[in-house]
Amino acid sequence: MLIGLVLMALNQFCGCFAMINYTGTIFEQAGSSLSPNMSAIIVAFIQLVGSYASTALVEKAGRKILYLTSCIGTGVGLSILGLYINLSSSGYDCSSFKWVPIAAFSVTIFFSTLALLTLCFLVIAEILPPKIRALGSNICMSVLWVFCFLILKFLPFLADVLGLHGLMLLFASVCFLGAAFIVIYLPETKGRSIDEILALLK
Repeated sequence: MLIGLVLMALNQFCGCFAMINYTGTIFEQAGSSLSPNMSAIIVAFIQLVGSYASTALVEKAGRKILYLTSCIGTGVGLSILGLYINLSSSGYDCSSFKWVPIAAFSVTIFFSTLALLTLCFLVIAEILPPKIRALGSNICMSVLWVFCFLILKFLPFLADVLGLHGLMLLFASVCFLGAAFIVIYLPETKGRSIDEILALLK
């Protein structure tokens, strides 16, 4: 159950759902030359590509590898975006690098869609014992929506306190911590029976 709750926390506190809701604002503050509407279209396309890649790779690479790749890739994308916004807002001339925000944002959305935003429900269904699977899944879903409310509620406040660049770096830190959690605690469930998975969790 604890692993499921952590995966739900990563789903929201990696910051990607919040970023998608504020796509136009982020690109505007990052100094991107793209219109908010075009930025939203690009993000939607990247999500589609990421979802397809996740579906194609989940049975080949395995859940753990995809999750680890997703956490690290999302963290790197957020870090680059945060550093760019920091440099741009500090007065540095970033006019030659206006492609960086859309590239970093696209990397972030692609890698987050690879596992962080999509595989948590599959993994939870595989790691919970059958006798508590229904209850455990409902608890995890309820916690997910609580996390979703909290992140959207306090996102403007955090952006004011930390700055947009600080917020991106905070989300990146969550992703890197999530990668460490995945390495240590998440068992590989691909091709394993429920008994084998539960034995790994003991």
